[in-house]
Amino acid sequence: MQRGASRIMSHRFVLGAVALLLAAGCAQLPERSSEQASADAATAARVYAALKADPLHFYPALEVRVDGGVAYLTGLAFDGPDRDAATWLARGVPGVTAVTNAIAIVAGR
Repeated sequence: MQRGASRIMSHRFVLGAVALLLAAGCAQLPERSSEQASADAATAARVYAALKADPLHFYPALEVRVDGGVAYLTGLAFDGPDRDAATWLARGVPGVTAVTNAIAIVAGR
């Protein structure tokens, strides 16, 4: 009988720990300061300008968002090398700490 009670207590502990972790993971992140938002906007503008200025690649419907130094790219590219070039160009922009490239490849050219 004591073995069963011990097992139940163990399961309750695990369930409680999981609930606590889920609650902590769902906690709202602090909002960015106005300085961070301004820095991110300036970095996004530099990334956008770098991609648009590249004479070898064309990115229709390009959108750039930066959050905490991480550049998020969306839009279209004609092939994989064009898409990969966007990542490398964005990484070279001052203020960019990482790049998440969600540019879609479309048939063309």
